[in-house]
Amino acid sequence: ENLVFKNNPELQGTIPKSIGKLRILGQLGLYNNALTGTIPYGLFDATRLNYINLENNEISGRLALRVMNLKRLHRLILSNNMMTGSVSMPHLAGTQLKYLALSNNKFSGTISKAIADLSNLEYLYLDGNDFSGGLPGSTGELTNLKSINLDSNNFVGKLPKSLANLQKLEFLSMQDNNLSGEIPAEMSAMSKLETMNIAMNSLGGSLPDLSNFSKLRNLHLYENSLIGPISDTVAGLKHIEVLFLSSNQLTGTIPSAIGTLDRTLRGLYLSDNQLGGNMTQALCDLEELESLFLDENKFYGELPDCLNSMSSLRQFYVFQNELSGEVPSNLQDLKLLSGLGLEGNAFVGELSQGICDLTADPLVDLWADCGGSSPALSCSCCSVCCPGAHCD
Repeated sequence: ENLVFKNNPELQGTIPKSIGKLRILGQLGLYNNALTGTIPYGLFDATRLNYINLENNEISGRLALRVMNLKRLHRLILSNNMMTGSVSMPHLAGTQLKYLALSNNKFSGTISKAIADLSNLEYLYLDGNDFSGGLPGSTGELTNLKSINLDSNNFVGKLPKSLANLQKLEFLSMQDNNLSGEIPAEMSAMSKLETMNIAMNSLGGSLPDLSNFSKLRNLHLYENSLIGPISDTVAGLKHIEVLFLSSNQLTGTIPSAIGTLDRTLRGLYLSDNQLGGNMTQALCDLEELESLFLDENKFYGELPDCLNSMSSLRQFYVFQNELSGEVPSNLQDLKLLSGLGLEGNAFVGELSQGICDLTADPLVDLWADCGGSSPALSCSCCSVCCPGAHCD
């Protein structure tokens, strides 16, 4: 009942038209090969098929409407091919699909409201195609959905409020589209989410209430137009590992509540916003943090003298701010540091020999305002000595 040929780049040619005559065929796996041509219509005569995996080939053509003949089909995996045309959700609804993966093809057209008729669907992967139009509100009727990836398409319009109905959803990714409007407040009720990635869109408004996202591990909202402060509800992110909010228009200070994420947070990316004020000493509580990007903001004052307690820190970038004073010599305690960007500030004095000793490793990158005829900051070991406020 199973036919599987996989992981063989020497398996070339087309899928034979006669394959549909295998009437007892239940599973067809022809993945990670070098197959070409189209999916033969005859395949859809094998009505006992419950699993089709043709990913990672060079298959072209359209997804035939006859897919509706496969009433038992649970999994359809066509990712990483060269398929084109629209995808008829009403015809797919004739199956029992739980897993639909069409990633990285050239499918186009819109997603019809009939997607709601795929009521058994748990995993939906449409990323890396040319789909367009708005996301239908009926998407919120896929209440069994656990994972959805719509990255790198041409979707427009607002996020449907009905997405909040997807209470089983653990993975949500819609990066690199043209979505606009605000993040619906209703989405704060999606308490099982572990990844939310809506980066590289045109979303506005403020950050949602984060207090209910207790299982969230990755929050990527960078390259949008979000405004307003980072609120104390960030303390609700009890399992967060990566908080990526760079390239927005966020204002205010970093809340002291950030320090409560000390056991899980690995990456904090706040670059290219309008955040300001003194850098909170609560950052020093983040002993597991590996990457801290605060560059291109409006932070002022001196660097906290407790930064050396961040013993896991590998990347620390504060360039293009309004920071001043001396660079704390105890940064030399950050033995894992591989990148330190200080340029575009008003630091004075001399970088300590201990910090310079870190650069004995050629992989360590250190930039500072130590160039020009009379720099206020002296550095004998910097990878790049910038002559002024800007350094290329």
